[in-house]
Amino acid sequence: MPNVKIPKQPNENDFEMLDEDLELLHSDRDTIYRRLQ
Repeated sequence: MPNVKIPKQPNENDFEMLDEDLELLHSDRDTIYRRLQ
């Protein structure tokens, strides 16, 4: 069996950072919606 290079798995920390960014995005969107109303 030939050696197959496995792509580097993203760290869980990366996902946590993503989650935090998403939360920030959502809260930003919420404030924008409130301003529009």
